[in-house]
Amino acid sequence: MTIDWHSLPPQQEPAHIPVLTPDAHHAVDWDRVRATIRRLRPLRALAVTAVGLYPAVMWCNRIAGPLAAERGVHTAFAAGAITTVVCAVGVASGGGLRRWIAGLGLVGAMGGTLLADPTRHLVVTWIVGA
Repeated sequence: MTIDWHSLPPQQEPAHIPVLTPDAHHAVDWDRVRATIRRLRPLRALAVTAVGLYPAVMWCNRIAGPLAAERGVHTAFAAGAITTVVCAVGVASGGGLRRWIAGLGLVGAMGGTLLADPTRHLVVTWIVGA
């Protein structure tokens, strides 16, 4: 089956998308855009936390748990703390994509370290002083 491209109807501009002139920058209600962005900020934090849970569980199962079993609890906690500091520097100095990736790494490393059973007990011991 051959399609004759010349017989297809021409594309038309959708009626719901207005075509603005280049000098129509005042046509956008920027206050409304800023208000919408402000309302969505909590969703961004929730999204990073929710997406960060997967790396946290992976860090817990693949890095913190085995490292605590092989080298000791303090080594596992130190690995999580150092990775968190490196990711915090990435968040502070990065562009848009680097901030997101470093933020996920930060939540994953520290969250996974605190999820691991041996390091969690270590932190509780430090806090309680037992």
